[in-house]
Amino acid sequence: GLFVVGPIESRNPYKVLPGFRPSVSKLQFAPGGTLLAIVSGAGRMGVYDSRKGICLHEWESGSKLIREMAFADSELFLVTHASGRDVFLWDTAKAQRIQSPPVPGGTRGFAIIGNRLLAGFANDKPVWVPLVTSERSLQFGPTDLKVDSALSISTFDSKSGLIATADRSDLVTLWRISEDDSFEILARRQFEDLKTMKFFPGGKTLVTGTRSGLITVWSTPTFDEILHRQPNVSQLGQLDISADGAVMASGHFDGEVLFWDTDL
Repeated sequence: GLFVVGPIESRNPYKVLPGFRPSVSKLQFAPGGTLLAIVSGAGRMGVYDSRKGICLHEWESGSKLIREMAFADSELFLVTHASGRDVFLWDTAKAQRIQSPPVPGGTRGFAIIGNRLLAGFANDKPVWVPLVTSERSLQFGPTDLKVDSALSISTFDSKSGLIATADRSDLVTLWRISEDDSFEILARRQFEDLKTMKFFPGGKTLVTGTRSGLITVWSTPTFDEILHRQPNVSQLGQLDISADGAVMASGHFDGEVLFWDTDL
């Protein structure tokens, strides 16, 4: 149950911070990079000051299996997806749930892209759910579409317009979103044991993590391997990268969170 802060090229951590027990299954940087949201394997949620390692809020989610988590629009709101179609909205300042909105049938994962939630695909076209925000509230807009191709894992880079999606067989598809919301397929690659993936800001590289704890950096769109590390043999829950690309965090099932210097 430790937070370990260390450079990516070194095997020795240079700072150790209190951990989040019993395990870390999901983590996500806020858009500004100053907050880090964490979910334990038992469903406990926490929001940390990512610079100081101080826990600001902790609360029980009511679900032991949270599959997806993302900040929506700002640091104020979190969206989580549990088993089935359970999607919850959370107020991070009050540490409480504010809504359990309906989502399209067939939803199994999501990606937040701007002010919309990508729930999956229908007839090879994206199924969007609007996110309606005000100063202190967030709601989902209506949609009458049904998902026929669900997302298992996904990540989006706003600077390049790239999105990577994985299905249940770990087939990863690299897409580019055009201005008219059409999706162009750039590349596909079959992965094994895939658990999580994130773009470095700008979309030039994609970082993947496996259940065995292997972290690999790939070039895009060619999917050529650049480097790999396996700092912790415990199952990898999730990894995320700060908005400026300076820090990467990886959460592991033994409760350890590592912060990486990404200057390669």
